[in-house]
Amino acid sequence: MRQPCRGCPRAEEDFGGCRCQALALTGDAENTDPVCSLSPHHALTRALADGWSRAAAPDFVYRLYQ
Repeated sequence: MRQPCRGCPRAEEDFGGCRCQALALTGDAENTDPVCSLSPHHALTRALADGWSRAAAPDFVYRLYQ
């Protein structure tokens, strides 16, 4: 795990957060989960909550079950 997860006392509880959220919002699954308030990318989740446009998010193609 990268910092701040590596030194976090909650790392044993949340295992560094969600890799899917890190990938979807930062483009790198190894980044700290942006939902964590200690993440350097936490502003992304705040922006989403405040109505941020998906145009600024990485361009991913999600598979849909049909």
